[in-house]
Amino acid sequence: MTNCCKVCRNEAKQKCSGCLNVFYCSRNCQISDWKSGHKNACKPYEVKRNEKLGRYMIAARDLKAGEVLFREFAVVHGPKMISNPMCLGCHKTLAIQPHKADFYRCSRCAWPMCSNQCEMLDPHIDECKLMASKNYKCPTKNNQRQLEAIYFFILPLRFLLMKLNQPKSFDKILSELESHVDERIASRSYESHKLHLVPFIQKLLDPKIFTEQLILTAVAVLDNNCHEVSMPLRRIEMGGLFLISLILCHDCVPNTKHYVNYVEAETDILRYQMTFETTVPVKKGEHLTTTYTDTLKTTLERRRHLKQTKIFDCDCKRCRDSTELLTHGSSWKCEKCNKGLVVSMDPLDSISNWQCECCKSQYSYEEISKKLNRLQIQLSTSIKRNPEALENFIRLFNGEIYGNHLLMIEVKYMLCLMYGNIFGYEYKDLPEKLLHRKLELCHNLISIYSTIDPGQANHLQNVNFELNCAKIIETKLKLNRKIINRNDAMIAIDECLKEIRACYNVLVKETENKAIMDKRLGRIISESFV
Repeated sequence: MTNCCKVCRNEAKQKCSGCLNVFYCSRNCQISDWKSGHKNACKPYEVKRNEKLGRYMIAARDLKAGEVLFREFAVVHGPKMISNPMCLGCHKTLAIQPHKADFYRCSRCAWPMCSNQCEMLDPHIDECKLMASKNYKCPTKNNQRQLEAIYFFILPLRFLLMKLNQPKSFDKILSELESHVDERIASRSYESHKLHLVPFIQKLLDPKIFTEQLILTAVAVLDNNCHEVSMPLRRIEMGGLFLISLILCHDCVPNTKHYVNYVEAETDILRYQMTFETTVPVKKGEHLTTTYTDTLKTTLERRRHLKQTKIFDCDCKRCRDSTELLTHGSSWKCEKCNKGLVVSMDPLDSISNWQCECCKSQYSYEEISKKLNRLQIQLSTSIKRNPEALENFIRLFNGEIYGNHLLMIEVKYMLCLMYGNIFGYEYKDLPEKLLHRKLELCHNLISIYSTIDPGQANHLQNVNFELNCAKIIETKLKLNRKIINRNDAMIAIDECLKEIRACYNVLVKETENKAIMDKRLGRIISESFV
């Protein structure tokens, strides 16, 4: 069958690499069509709408794992409600310089900044002018707690300033995004916003335009829809409102992941770019999903967090299944028969009883919650950078909590990353017993992550990276003992290095990871010589 150029209708062999739906006979025809509107149509996703979900996103064609769906910049970003002192220009967390009594302060509004260069960066310019015009100065007394608390109004103020500077965009956002403001009325945060945030904003902005209802609705939109932007190496922890990402539905086993990279630009507003990409193959017409919670927490924890922060009850396939898709990520060992696993009788009911699958003994949700809280406190008091303390935690509670419970999986993940990497446990010092322990941990983690955090998700990629590093060391041990010959060892090591480089290529897409991943890759390459 002959394909025709979309523009001139001549015979064409070049397929658009973006949508894979149209052909062009030449580069000129492709450029012409791009300018004529194909730029907007050439997307790997389509946006749909129905009464239950509102807007949602589906795959416009068959997608491979690792395909970029979209990149976008935040329409507004800034400090979280409670924030460490941060520069309002570049958003880096601040620390008082040695031999200095205070931070550098903005010359007009007295907010802590990195330097006078940051004073003129977006989006600080507008808020600075406003505060200066109202004679508002940030408290200059160096009180850490007071400074952390006073950042609460910056992000809402920036969002509300859009009503003055970009009124159509502001109104569209408010009309399209869920605020759940009515459901938030009974919450402590709503009352706090009403008592403290509203009067503060109305001192800076005209209360006739910026009414109490408008301010509370705007804050609820931010609470419900902001993404966390975390870039520890750049000392950046803040929130951002990314609009395209909000179209994706939530699922506790999502088929996409996202990350934020720093993009050099003339103004700060364009420096933080979020990328969404698939983690597994997605068929044409299937929903594209993200997660608004930690997928590596138990069903009780995930659903509680979603209810508190996003005001909805998740009923995804994983949440409906008391075995968490046969991983038993929430299951406990039965204290009465010491044989069966205890699972929720109705995982969509947070106060449902739990029951042993073997002897049918029942436990109240209070008992299960108390046990989980007790073990979480115990883990938090363990020395997390000490493998011995973590191994002791596993031994201590192994009779009480199932080995695949996600609290145990969290501990095993930490151990997996420690063995072979941290001081005193590097491969050159690692006893063979602990090398085999690392391999065991990796296989256990992969069996769980492949179900609940699959494909190119970061945890699975990290564990696969570590597994192949450990396999290289194991291969060298076998070679030294003449269990295998040099040729077989080199073939095995080459296969491991291919897997390691594939994991590396996935993980360094997030530029925050690159320096760490370069060190990890360099270290194992140096270990791989035979």
